Amino acid sequence: MHIKKHVSFGSLRAKLSEKFLEISDWRKSKSVKYEIHDVLMSGFARVDSKINS
Repeated sequence: MHIKKHVSFGSLRAKLSEKFLEISDWRKSKSVKYEIHDVLMSGFARVDSKINS
């Protein structure tokens, strides 16, 4: 089976990560424990795990 690179999970994850890095963090820096990119990627992982279960 031939899997197209641009529609694979890996390319989707990479593209989302790229886009999430473009989002500026509006939160107060002293109260930030995790970067916004990491929080959004964690949310994506949760959604993906729910879909695949």
